[in-house]
Amino acid sequence: MKSIRPSKIAAILIGIACAAPTAQVLAQALLEEVVVTARRYEESITDAPVAVNVMDGDYLRAQNTNNVFEILELTPGATWGSFAAAQPSFTVRGITGGNLGNASLESAFQLVVDGIPQTKAFMMSPPVYDLQRVEVMRGPQGTTFGRNATLGIMHFITGKPSQEFDAQVNAQMGSRNLFGVDGFITGGLTDTIAVRVAFNRKESDGDMEHEVTGDALDGWENTAVRASLTFEPSDNFSAYLKAEYSMDDNLPNARRSASCRTPWLRSPPYINAYTAPCDPWKMTQSDPPPGGFFMRRDMAFLTAELTWLRGDDITITSLSGLQDGRHHTIMDVFGTPEVLQDQEVRNDGQVASTELRIDNTASGDALRWLAGLYLQTDTEDRLEWNKGFPARGNGGGRIRPQPPSDWITTSTGETTSGGLFGELSYDLSEQLSLTVGGRYSSDSRDYLFSNVCSGRAGACLGFGQVSTTFGGMFSTIARPMS
Repeated sequence: MKSIRPSKIAAILIGIACAAPTAQVLAQALLEEVVVTARRYEESITDAPVAVNVMDGDYLRAQNTNNVFEILELTPGATWGSFAAAQPSFTVRGITGGNLGNASLESAFQLVVDGIPQTKAFMMSPPVYDLQRVEVMRGPQGTTFGRNATLGIMHFITGKPSQEFDAQVNAQMGSRNLFGVDGFITGGLTDTIAVRVAFNRKESDGDMEHEVTGDALDGWENTAVRASLTFEPSDNFSAYLKAEYSMDDNLPNARRSASCRTPWLRSPPYINAYTAPCDPWKMTQSDPPPGGFFMRRDMAFLTAELTWLRGDDITITSLSGLQDGRHHTIMDVFGTPEVLQDQEVRNDGQVASTELRIDNTASGDALRWLAGLYLQTDTEDRLEWNKGFPARGNGGGRIRPQPPSDWITTSTGETTSGGLFGELSYDLSEQLSLTVGGRYSSDSRDYLFSNVCSGRAGACLGFGQVSTTFGGMFSTIARPMS
């Protein structure tokens, strides 16, 4: 369920640049060829044999885009859902990627940042700032991007360092206390070294508010910084290094009954019946536990890309990445004035990957080829603790108070993956080309799983099963801030 309330949507975007573009420059920009990296190398979008939706940084900023979900809303044939920040769900061409956040599961829709796949669900919603462009590719992309790209990929290409000095600051303000500032500064340190530093600070009260107090129930804020460096000592070698840190301090996703006509809590067995308000932006949450409801996440990324040119035809590329993330959420599961169930989730994950490619795509020959090797190791520890009728809730407001119960799931997943891939393209004519590609993957996974339930018998009836009792009763709503 999605709804837009135009009367409460207002935003001001302010951009300050060191050199303002002239009308002539803008006209030239409109005629520039659109370049994509849909097949791991740069090519014209008209030559890429895949469905690619390209959005550059200026467009994303004009649309007031703050996260991957808002990018998907701008993509034909794509949508999203999110039970929690650590459990995003991406849908492309009517098929859902399927990721419940469990440490053993990975999404079939892949998020890639500067060529590095981000495979852990709780790290697949980074902030949007200082981007050169975003490419959304619908349909299977597994030949060059691997086994987790059967639905498609979203590829972030961040702003790169430049020898020419440039700087920019962008600010935004809007309803629901929306405030943001981001920007970058770039320039050359020497004739062979250029650097770029970008930053992002944004916050908002979010979409939902308490129907009685008016307090924000799913506010969010992000602070991020990215530093990158290019080293080009000769025409035949270049190095690109990048380090990034991102911190989120949010309120968790707010959920409510989908109906404002059917009581969410009935009386009996509850002392007080409760029906959600018909205003989709208002709801009630239970009294929070000590420390409150929250979602906190820290992520750090390192990227190194080395490129060698052999003659006029051959390019060798080495691309390595390290990812480290931690996430902690405590949330109200049902969204009622009674304290029915809290959920605590913790994730701790690390990913290391490296890729080596060789190709002749820069040659312009009628026959072009690419071959590559990919290796990845990762680990993730996850805790999910569902606390039914916690002590502060006095039995959840039921006529017969219910004792507390605890359902605790812990899991650890360790994966080692390897892949060999290749692609051949041959121009049959100026208008027609034939492309053939393939990939071989080998995975080894160790998985430890623990499921413990204690407390009242009724809370553990579905132990080890998937309950459909509350299916279809929740909705997550996003209010665009543009």
